[in-house]
This record gives sequence, C-alpha cells and structure tokens, in this order.
Amino acid sequence: MLPSGGGIRVLREFTEHLSREFDLSVHVPQGGSLQPAGSSIAETVYPYPMWRRPTGFLRPAAPLFLMARLIGFQKVCRGIAEKINNSADIALVHNSMPVAA
Repeated sequence: MLPSGGGIRVLREFTEHLSREFDLSVHVPQGGSLQPAGSSIAETVYPYPMWRRPTGFLRPAAPLFLMARLIGFQKVCRGIAEKINNSADIALVHNSMPVAA
C-alpha cells in the first residue's frame, strides 16, 4: 500500500537486488503493490476488504468509516507480523499510506 512512484520503485529495487542473495517472500495486504509479472519472489496477499474508500452514495460518509478502516488495517498488519515472526529470520518493513497518513 505504497503511493505510486518512489515508494514502489524502492521496494521493487530492494526485492530485486536482495533476491539475488537471499530467499525472499513478500507479505502484502489486499490493495498493496504486487511484484511485477514474472517475478520469482513468493508473495502472500492478506485479505483486507476495506482497503478501498467508500464510493457512490456512501462517499460523503467516508470520514466516518476511517476509524473502522484503520482498525481493520491494524488487524491485517498484526496477522502479517505474526506470520513473519513464525517464519522469517529477518524482516524489512515499509510503511504504508494509511500508516503514514
């Protein structure tokens, strides 16, 4: 869930170069940036149904959904962290748009 541009480019550069020396796996919430097609890096996408902002007639109420979206995002991130804690030796973690905002 990085903004388009520099954040995604940095992540792809890191993973591309690190994958030459290490076995990598990428864990992302639904709606996050995916690895480019043809990448040999394992990727796990975790469900996060609230990653999109409300649209249509619910759009004016979008600020009311913010807390629910952030709580849901925290739960997804906690699940990802638990999975990484049980399966990885080292973790490289990037912040995301919801956390940075």
